[in-house]
Amino acid sequence: MPEAHRVIPNNQKLSFIAASRRPASRRPAPATPPRAPRARAFLKIQTGCDHLCTFCITRIARGKAQSRPPRDIIKDAQNLHHTNAAREIILTGVDIASYNHNRIQLGALARLILNAIPSLSRLRLSSLDPAAIDPALLRLIAEEPRLQPHLHLSIQAGDSIILKRMRRRHDRQDIIRLAEKLRSIRPDIALTADLIAGFPTETETMFQRTRDIIKECRLAAAHVFPFSPHPETIAARMPQLPKTLIHERARILREDSATARLRHLKSLDRQSLPCLMETPRSGKTPCHALVETERDQAVGGIPTLRLSRDGDRLIGREA
Repeated sequence: MPEAHRVIPNNQKLSFIAASRRPASRRPAPATPPRAPRARAFLKIQTGCDHLCTFCITRIARGKAQSRPPRDIIKDAQNLHHTNAAREIILTGVDIASYNHNRIQLGALARLILNAIPSLSRLRLSSLDPAAIDPALLRLIAEEPRLQPHLHLSIQAGDSIILKRMRRRHDRQDIIRLAEKLRSIRPDIALTADLIAGFPTETETMFQRTRDIIKECRLAAAHVFPFSPHPETIAARMPQLPKTLIHERARILREDSATARLRHLKSLDRQSLPCLMETPRSGKTPCHALVETERDQAVGGIPTLRLSRDGDRLIGREA
């Protein structure tokens, strides 16, 4: 491709990022004016995956898991906060729950970041494999208010047989126990999840268990994906469900998710919560609920707003 300057293989991406940050010369960089406050910034801490879920091509497309050194991550986090004025940093990657660099796991890394940047208002985590949440992370969730009370879990299904056929490392009871544990240590936490509808061999009873997991874990919402086979995967060789049935089950799960979201919004009604403003008229609560305001607020500010529910929306007014 003539427009491409260089093509970097997956297994060299992290080392290329580090090399690209080395100064090209010793000449000082020109001074730049401070940037306007920026609400949120994403920070990649790892890439790749070591697991072989039967429906997923991530291992093929991204390669094995590689975790960035904590010192590089902390340096980038400091730059995002101090130079770019980010009030919230979201840790991202392909499988961040499996982050491990010289035995430093995700919980220890998150604590290092927060300790290194006392003025950082919020640290948030992207999607987590529920089977890989380490004890240090659970302690941090319980102890550190700056670690935001929202976790998105890659549950995928609520039936243990389907989870086994997916080669997931958790079963139904593991998910229920984790949800109960998280709520016991952080009562204000909101849980959301990825769910797949119509996985091969899924019976009506198995599908109903996935529907039930939304209520049993009191999910705030779910990202629903109709199963779509990738030719390189094991699941593509399993007995497939009719596409019409797959999409019908996805529709039902999305309706269940909408009901769960409405239930979550009702639980926030009349609460006063700090909201990080991403635009002059919208921001996010600590549990990641979207709030709209009637008056302009400073982008990057974190005003405490009194919430009121208006249908499927939250309206925030100055408390």
